[in-house]
Amino acid sequence: MTEFNLTPQQPANGLTVLELFCGGGLGAIGIKAAGYKIVKALDFDKNAVKAYRHNFGDCVEQADINEIDIDSLPNADVIFGGPPCQDFSVARKGDSIAHPLPRRFTVRECLRIQSAPDTYVLPDDISLSAQYRIVGNGIASRVAWYIGRALADQLASASN
Repeated sequence: MTEFNLTPQQPANGLTVLELFCGGGLGAIGIKAAGYKIVKALDFDKNAVKAYRHNFGDCVEQADINEIDIDSLPNADVIFGGPPCQDFSVARKGDSIAHPLPRRFTVRECLRIQSAPDTYVLPDDISLSAQYRIVGNGIASRVAWYIGRALADQLASASN
């Protein structure tokens, strides 16, 4: 059986990323696979930061974006991220459509829907509800991959 991965690794493109509102790193899967190097990632949620660190190392920091000194952030070619959508979402207002199936998706099924490879792991010491939040609030890795590829192509053609 082959490993599931819809975000094929591209060669390094020499571009760096500062990732804000990084969540558990689902967007990082795609942006890294598109050839970028993440120099710093920030998120407020401790469980999301734990999952990010588990999969991508120590470039992540738990921090409130409102309290960050901008001058303390590293220079980067690209700022990438997925700010929270709670203020714009209808999900908490009861306007969402109930799923007709009597079961909910597992966390792994949700990760596959978002194109996360099988190598992406949520640590066992993160509660199930926190795992669902991390997955539900994540940028789909395949979307991040396409954004990263398109941006790298535009930056390359602009420099020519």
